[in-house]
Amino acid sequence: MSVMGEKKPKALQATDVAWRLMCNKGVFTSQQIADELEIARNRITNLTNRLLKQAVIEQVDTAGRNRKFRVCTNQDEVILGTGHAQQDRKPQVYKKSTGRQQIWNSIRINRKVDRKLIQVTTTNVSKNGISAYLKALADTGYLKPLNSIKGGAKSCCLRFMLMRDSGRFNPIVRKNGVWDQNTQTFYPFNKGTSNE
Repeated sequence: MSVMGEKKPKALQATDVAWRLMCNKGVFTSQQIADELEIARNRITNLTNRLLKQAVIEQVDTAGRNRKFRVCTNQDEVILGTGHAQQDRKPQVYKKSTGRQQIWNSIRINRKVDRKLIQVTTTNVSKNGISAYLKALADTGYLKPLNSIKGGAKSCCLRFMLMRDSGRFNPIVRKNGVWDQNTQTFYPFNKGTSNE
């Protein structure tokens, strides 16, 4: 059943029609308004709660489940809305974690790491990518090699220990060093090493 010959209301229209019906009735319950407008009672209950906070209506009787309300102010002095947050706000953007950020997070959590541990705790990062990033961090003083492979390639290490925890953002490898996003500092590679 529609009120005043209008179509079944939506969102703000429903709120406006419900408010006019409340003003015409004088004393009402949420169930009465919901039944007359043929909409869910919870929408009317939300509206009455908002109107109570604005001190536009007051509660007259609390007998049972159906609380009775009365309109206190003039119909035109009310701020109506849909009860939803404003849609003008831009949605929060979440950056997808890069492979190197995942490696850095794993290093910061575990403090002592090796390539296999990082492989288990990261996704979509190759063995070579992990090794290259660990080598770059070791060559700039972020990591300390704990044990080297005898007879292996220079700076080949099994385990590393975190020495410089500068913050949550991963250091970015550049051509001749590492840029720290947290401290805004550039750390060059140790002499005799290059990372490419």
